[in-house]
Order: sequence, then C-alpha cells, then structure tokens
Amino acid sequence: MRVCIVGAGEIAKVHIKGVNKIEGAQVVGILDRYYTRGEMLAEMVEEGHGNPIAYVDYEKMLKEQNPDVVHICLPPNLHFSYAEKALQYGAHILVEKPFTVTLKDAERLYEIADSKNLKICPMYNHLFDKAALEVKALVHSKSIGDVVNVESYYGFNLGGAKSKYNLKGSAHWVYDTPGGHLLNIGPHILSTMLEFTGADDVEFIPMAINRGKAREGMFDEYRVLIKNGKNTGSFTLSLNANPYFHFLNIYGTKSSIFYDIANWHFKKQALNPKFPNALARATNNLFVSWKGITSTIGATLQSLTGRLTHFDGMWELMSQFYQSIEQDLPPPVSKEVNLATVRGLETIENVTSFQSV
Repeated sequence: MRVCIVGAGEIAKVHIKGVNKIEGAQVVGILDRYYTRGEMLAEMVEEGHGNPIAYVDYEKMLKEQNPDVVHICLPPNLHFSYAEKALQYGAHILVEKPFTVTLKDAERLYEIADSKNLKICPMYNHLFDKAALEVKALVHSKSIGDVVNVESYYGFNLGGAKSKYNLKGSAHWVYDTPGGHLLNIGPHILSTMLEFTGADDVEFIPMAINRGKAREGMFDEYRVLIKNGKNTGSFTLSLNANPYFHFLNIYGTKSSIFYDIANWHFKKQALNPKFPNALARATNNLFVSWKGITSTIGATLQSLTGRLTHFDGMWELMSQFYQSIEQDLPPPVSKEVNLATVRGLETIENVTSFQSV
C-alpha cells in the first residue's frame, strides 16, 4: 500500500506513527510548502515502512508516486481541493476533521469516489477509542434496547495567553475558517452522537453565545438539539465551564450507558426490577461508584504504562480504513454519518439566532 502524506504539521506526525503500525504500508511521499518540514517528517518513518521523498509540488508527487492512499492533514479550507485532486489520480483518501467546510464539497467528493470505486474516510477518531468500540458493540447488539436519547458534552480548554488558541496573532486555522472552534471540536461531538441516533434526515436546532472567552465575532458556548425519527439528542460545547468534562450518555429502553470519553471508561446502568425503587437506586449507585473507581484505576495504569494513549482511536481508525481497502469492505465511518456531520456543522454555523452577551 503506497501512502502519501499531505501537510507536515503536528497532526501529520500522528498519522506517520499510525502508518508505522500497519503491515505493508509504505510512505512514499510527503508534501508541505516547506521542503525541510517534509524532510523532517520523513525521518519519523520506521524501517520497513518506506523511504519517502519530500515534495512541494502536489501534482508532481501524485504523478511520480502513484499512491494508493493519501492522508490530507491540512487546514480545512484546503481539504476539498487536495482531496479532489487525490481522487482524480485514483487514490483513496483519509481526511482530517473537519472533513470539508461545506456540505456541497463533501457531496462532490463522494460523487467522484463512487464513480471511481474509491473509499473516503474522515478522521472521526473518538468513535474508535477502545472504550467507544465496546460501547458501540453494546448499543448495536440491542443490549440497552432501543436508543431513546443521546446526550454529548465537550468542554474544551483554550489554555493560557501563550496557547495557540489565545496567542495574539495566532495563525491557527480556527481564526481563518468560518465556524472557528465549532469546526475544530464539533466533528468529534456530532459524529459520535450520530453513530447512535442514526444519521438519516436529522434536524438541528442550535443556539450559541460568546461569554468573552472566544475572540470577537466567534462563540464559546454552543447548545444544539437534534431529532431523528423517534430518537432525540443534544450536545453542548463549552469553552468556559470548569472542569472540562467530555462525556456521552446514551439512554435506552432497557438500560443506559454513561461514557466518560476523557477518561476512557463507561458504565452501563439499569435499575433491578426485583428491588423496591429506593433499594434499586441505592444498589445502582453503589455499582456505578465501584465501576467508576475500578475502571478509572485501570485506565490510569494503562495510560502510565503506555498501553493506552490519546491517539489509539486514530490508529485504530486508520487500521480499519486500510483493511477496508484491502478487503473491499465499507469504510469504518459511513458516508451517511460523515455527510450528516458536515451538514450539521454547516447548519449550526449558519443559524441566524446566534447572539453575543
């Protein structure tokens, strides 16, 4: 599998580490506007996974290297044009979030891919963390019954004055792209929710305000209600509330799952129908507390020993995408979930009810 990386920034380093874990994957080219950055990234490619050439000319790289897969690791406003070019040259594409800035662009990429029998995958990595895979298995097996409602919360820390998100004159793409922080964080929230609510004919009802944490003209608090058939959902994106929680609650007709995404553990809850209500609630609380303690300790130990990292979900997603290409399977993130995520972000961004306080 011949691989090209487009963009040699920080996230591209994580992509290289992921390719290093995939048997048979060979990085053959790395593109960046600065030749030296491509050369530096090439040094991270492990023995047996290629000897990549650094490029500053995209078309030249595609012509000379004829890649099977192209990873797009650029700012969002460049995703469409570079992804389109890769598809035209016959390469499957793995695109960093947000997939595209507009739904029109996303739909066009799928049109091209479908016409050429190529696969597309957005980097919605939270769906592929170890705990998330277990949660998906429980939900899809109907272990919690039918999904009734999904609630997601994402608290994000912009950091101090020297953070790339607050530094005066910061060149981070959030300040040059409509949607800003929403496009940076929202893809994780929406893609994770839509996996469980379903992605067909979803309605989005958004609100947003700026409490002063975000720059002028941007927003730092988002609240969105969603509806899909008999399922409902809601998500909160907060740059202000402390601590910075990150969780997903899935409520079913038989039981519910509370998934602490930030700490990689979840709890399945159901009241015992054989017990009186008071006793059922008490025993459930004891179970939840014990489960929280043991799973947190386990996740912490795995993190300290290197068996669990922040990027495991990315590498698992990459592995499944490459497998889908080799075995001609559906890509790990469905077209329906991806397009609904892009449409949702565009709807939220364009809503006219936004106001500042």
